[in-house]
Amino acid sequence: MDEVVKAAVDAAIGALTKSAVEPALTAGFKVWGWLKHKLNGDNAKTAEIIEADPSKASARTKATALLQDVLEGNAESAEELKQLLKAEGGVEAITQSANVHGDFNKLVQATGSNTISIS
Repeated sequence: MDEVVKAAVDAAIGALTKSAVEPALTAGFKVWGWLKHKLNGDNAKTAEIIEADPSKASARTKATALLQDVLEGNAESAEELKQLLKAEGGVEAITQSANVHGDFNKLVQATGSNTISIS
């Protein structure tokens, strides 16, 4: 679930700060709209604070906490969010890591049906 939360927060904050490009920008706004629809009370006020200054360092942390609150113990919402992320341009929760040692290394990572050629 952590990968889904990270992907959703990355998409939403990327859209709010306008640092994302299409189709991620549209996906981010849809994720943010979905999340805001699920909020009320103090959580809705927190969302307004995030929107007022999404580039603030705490915005990502607050958005993550809001999303985790919505998803905690709510399998239906979690599935809705997964489907939303998947439907919006193939934005999916993907984690990649690599440990590289030495000099003059080349590292390339891809997901899905991408093809990479190194020469």
